[in-house]
Amino acid sequence: MADARDALTIRLREVGLDEAVDTDPGATIVPPREPTSAPASSSPRAVATAAILPRELPHISVALPSTAPPSTDAPPASSAARDLEVRRKLGEGGMGRVFLARQHSLDRDVALKTVRDRATTSDHAALVAEGSIMGHLEHPSIVPVHALGADDEGRPVLVMKHVEGVAWSELLADPGHPAWHDTADGPASAPREPRVSAARSRGEPERLDRHLAILMQVCHATHFAHVRGVVHRDIKPANVLIGRFGDVYLADWGIAVRMGTGPSHRICGTPGFMAPEMAFGDVVDARTDVYLLGATLHQILTGRMRHDARDVASVISDAIASEPYDYPETVPAGLAAIANRATAREPDQRFESALAFRRALDDHLRHRSSLALSASTVPRIARLRELVTLPPQDATPDAEREVERLLAEVRFALGQATEQWAESPDAARAGAELEEILEARRARAEALVSLARQLDPATGARQRSLLLVGTGVAVSAILSVNVLHGARYLPSPRELFLLSLPPLFVIVVACIVFRRYLSQSVFNRNGAALLVATASLVTMGRAMGLLAGEGAGTILLRDGLMATSCAVLSAAVWYPELLLGAALLLGGAVVTAFAPTYGQLAFSLSSAGAVLVAMVVVTRKTTLPGAL
Repeated sequence: MADARDALTIRLREVGLDEAVDTDPGATIVPPREPTSAPASSSPRAVATAAILPRELPHISVALPSTAPPSTDAPPASSAARDLEVRRKLGEGGMGRVFLARQHSLDRDVALKTVRDRATTSDHAALVAEGSIMGHLEHPSIVPVHALGADDEGRPVLVMKHVEGVAWSELLADPGHPAWHDTADGPASAPREPRVSAARSRGEPERLDRHLAILMQVCHATHFAHVRGVVHRDIKPANVLIGRFGDVYLADWGIAVRMGTGPSHRICGTPGFMAPEMAFGDVVDARTDVYLLGATLHQILTGRMRHDARDVASVISDAIASEPYDYPETVPAGLAAIANRATAREPDQRFESALAFRRALDDHLRHRSSLALSASTVPRIARLRELVTLPPQDATPDAEREVERLLAEVRFALGQATEQWAESPDAARAGAELEEILEARRARAEALVSLARQLDPATGARQRSLLLVGTGVAVSAILSVNVLHGARYLPSPRELFLLSLPPLFVIVVACIVFRRYLSQSVFNRNGAALLVATASLVTMGRAMGLLAGEGAGTILLRDGLMATSCAVLSAAVWYPELLLGAALLLGGAVVTAFAPTYGQLAFSLSSAGAVLVAMVVVTRKTTLPGAL
């Protein structure tokens, strides 16, 4: 990592930059040129074209403002004889100066580009190369070149069409710019809307569409240049001119190169938009300009340059890394994917041409209605996912009505989106998410239905009633035998234990035989469990009393109280009417406490009565019509 940083520092110094300098990442870094010299006998115009063109540049009749002393090689022409009259300076940068001039012969305004004062012959050669490339590219979106020549001082002069308009970067920075009304938003006489923030403008579909339309025209010009074997290397909004009538021009071809040119090993281009291979000084091709087009799209979507750090070294490091950008949700997913693909670090992962990049933008615009419909489902699907995962106690009727409403809206939107674009990946993804939610909803509904069935006393009521009647009759018969046995005398603890085994046996066997029906609902399972638990507790209590040497009266009293507790629990959980059985059991316990001799009789009679009460109550409450 340190080696990479050192190499970057060396590269920056090669172009006269310090890594700590707060350099504008939007300014073009021009490859350094070594001054060259021409033979002393050469004329000024020959100096300008030495080793560049096979012939000398023609003379351009113009007087350019200059602080340099006039040349003595040729006498200046009179102002009346000059065809081009400089009116004012339009701009100046690292590549030269641009003037507005009047061409008297054709009665029109033109733009003149020339070198700066004290320029070297290499600077002259660069301007001549730029003019040659632009003259080679005759395209509606490339500024036309009218002439290339030299003035009286031997300085090269590039005569071009004067584009009456503004730089695209100005429109991006100022959504309230008057030029919007002179281009696509309406006639110049239309009332001007109040200025709004750039962020808000990027969120307005009509402005975004206009920016994309401009970018697509830039793509046309870029692809044309590639077909002619030229790579621009400096595509950015500042280098795109928007005319008064919506015409779009890709300008500033000063660092353009012919395809097949070997590596320069020099940093070249605008750091904020720079492709990795430009930072390395490697060979560039059409995919380099594709990267710049993607970086321009990034600025359209975010209002910031693709590489936007505080110092030039960090900016260029970001350009070398070119990590995928995490766009906010407000940016259409399709455009975010296009921008990230175009600015991929490896050229092979980008669009193969500017034309392919343009087609991707065109697909997005043609399918934007479908994409908008798909995007409208995102918050609704999120809300659906939240609603279908609510706990059962929160699944109110209002929530269910909201689910039905959202389902209808999402289905309608996806149906329309698919109708407009059958292959829409966004609609397919949203449809898959909706199906996942519906599947979860169906599974949850089935689980709730199953739970309701399990908790419904009517489930398995017929089988339960038959089982309860049969078991009740059998247990009552056994208890009747106990009654007859206990009427004569108080059994011993051992006899009490043995008398408890038959009812337990009958109940357990019945539960095992009819387990299929008992498992149909929680009501059945809990009821069977309570019967088995009561009989088992009585039997275990008698066994423990026998082992502990307790008296029969004490054992029977405990049995009565234990059975009473189970009956009260049944009444609390299921039916209050079961309290009648609990009262009978409690009465038997009271009799046992005060008259232990009649304990067996009291316990048997109260137990039989409780069983009969349970039989009647449960059967009447839960039996289906015609069950008995």
